[in-house]
This record gives sequence, structure tokens and C-alpha cells, in this order.
Amino acid sequence: MEEWSALQKVSLLGFVGAMVFGAVAGKTHFCIMGSVSDWINMGSRVRFRAWMLSIGIAILGTQMMAQLGWLDLNETMYRGATFGWAGFLIGGTLFGIGMTLGAGCGQRTLVRVGGGNLKSLVVLIVMAITAYATLRGLLASQINFGIAVVCGMIAGSFIYAIFSGNFRIETFATGGDMRNHLVAGVLMGFGGVLSFGCTIGQGVSGMSTLAIGSLLTLVSILFGSALTMKTQYYMLDDGFWASLHQALADLRLMPRKS
Repeated sequence: MEEWSALQKVSLLGFVGAMVFGAVAGKTHFCIMGSVSDWINMGSRVRFRAWMLSIGIAILGTQMMAQLGWLDLNETMYRGATFGWAGFLIGGTLFGIGMTLGAGCGQRTLVRVGGGNLKSLVVLIVMAITAYATLRGLLASQINFGIAVVCGMIAGSFIYAIFSGNFRIETFATGGDMRNHLVAGVLMGFGGVLSFGCTIGQGVSGMSTLAIGSLLTLVSILFGSALTMKTQYYMLDDGFWASLHQALADLRLMPRKS
């Protein structure tokens, strides 16, 4: 057998690490969208604090390695020479809307696929097609680190779900449910490419470099998700535009109707 290339070795490490993360996320129900929902809908910040803790640990670890000379943060994609603030804001907002419609961000979607959720599988497929079509075209994939991490998270979640007895096949309940998940995949795929990342890519990895673009993306994701949740809540009793107005008023971005 020929000696493995550096890319293959890194991809294998990424697969193993992601597999562990997938199992842990399945066990602990770690979900970025869920943490925002807990805060917006129930006033609970427990899961949101867990996300913020992960960001804090990532910042400390990354900055320590940078100070020791192990990393050059200026060479990362998060500190690139081009600062596309519009992409960060628009892409992050679209991703936040998409992850709410799809009941989970990219990370949670992968975990749910491993647990047997066919709705999340549809979101994953649509998100992947949209992202690659936006970024490079439909035939751009090779086995690389990113693909290895995706497969690792699904594998880890699947293994945990099987051994814990939590594996369940879940399908769409209604046509509207299916449409929401299809739109979610498109928005997360397009938004993720536009903002150079997602809740984990920009929200944790990017934030660890203290890049301004990552902060803009993170805030935009939170805004898009919170706005969508509040709009969906008000739509239980009102039309879309009236509900959107009430949601924006709740976020103090528009005056309330007298």
C-alpha cells in the first residue's frame, strides 16, 4: 500500500474527530438552533450558554497556539484580504432563516441524519447541491477533509443512535413540512457559501480567530433565526406581513402598531 498523503491523513483524523463529535452531539442534544429557540420561546439560556462556552474554549485554544507560533491566523480563510461584509450579513441571515425552517443547523442536520431522520437527509442533499452549485459547480467534489468530517458526524451519530436504541425513521408529516425543509436546504447552502461558514464554521472555528467577519456572520445567523421563530409564532394567529412586523417590533427594529 502506498504511503498516505498529508491530505488523506488529515481527512482520516477529521473523520474520527467528527465521529466522536457526532456521538456526543446525539447524546447531549447539542443544537445551535435549539439553543436559540430555548431562549426566544422559553427564556432558557442553558443550551445557548453551552454554545458560548464552546466558542470561548475555541478562542482560548486557538489564540494560545497562535502565541506559541503553531498557527498563523492571518493565513486562515477567516482573516482573508477580502472583507465582504454584505456577504457575511446577508449570508448569515439567510442561513439563520434556513436553519429555523429546517429545525436545525448544518451540524444538527448531520446528527439527525445519523439518527434516521429522512427530513434532515433531504435538507442535507439540497444544502450540499446548492452550496456546491454556488461555489464551484455540481461536479466539484473530491474526497477531502470537509467531506470526511461530514461522513464522520453522520457515522458517529448513527452508531450512538443504534447502540442507545434511539434510531428512528422520521419522514415528512405534511406537504408544508416538506416545502419548509426544501427551502431550508437552499437557504443554508447558499447562505453558508455567501458568509464563508455556518454556526460551527464561522460561529465557532471562525470566532476562534477573532475575525470581524465571523462575528458579523454569527450575529446575522442569530438575527435570522430569532426573526423567523417570532414570525412563525405570530403567524399562528395572523398573516405573514403583520406577523413579520410584530417580530421586528419585538426585536426593536420597528415601532409597534398603535
